[in-house]
Amino acid sequence: MNIIRLSIFTGLVACGFAPTEGAWEGKNFDLSSDGCTAAALYGVTDESTILNFTYASTDTGFSLTGDTEDAVPIECTRTEKDFDCPLTAEFDFTDGLGDFPAFDAVISFTGTLSGTFSDANTATTTSEIGGVCEGAACVGVVDAVNTENGTTVEMPCSSSIPFDIEAKSE
Repeated sequence: MNIIRLSIFTGLVACGFAPTEGAWEGKNFDLSSDGCTAAALYGVTDESTILNFTYASTDTGFSLTGDTEDAVPIECTRTEKDFDCPLTAEFDFTDGLGDFPAFDAVISFTGTLSGTFSDANTATTTSEIGGVCEGAACVGVVDAVNTENGTTVEMPCSSSIPFDIEAKSE
């Protein structure tokens, strides 16, 4: 009888789980397996970087929005304490991009940010990202981007970046 009560209580607590709304931060980045230098796409330059963002609940989970002016929300789904967030970024050089002239090359990154909340204020996450380049000028574009950024990325590439997120205390 006590086991049944405990199971019902546990189920009710789990169903009511809700992470804290508002300001959060990402930290403790492990960049040892960041073959795509994907962390730089989100402003992470080293393991000590603090990445600030806003957590907001949605009908299907939540969104994470960085604190930069041009930040695009990352939409995530959540089942109890587990979550998944699709990640995409594309750099199309066919008409030129930033300081780069036009090249027959498109670099694409796709992946998933997934993790588990340990409580309403903390979660452990891993960002798994793969990168590819398509087009006749890929070798030249990747070399130019590497020179510009001081990186040594080879395409295709992969990244696995574990880190922690936690709600900021007000």
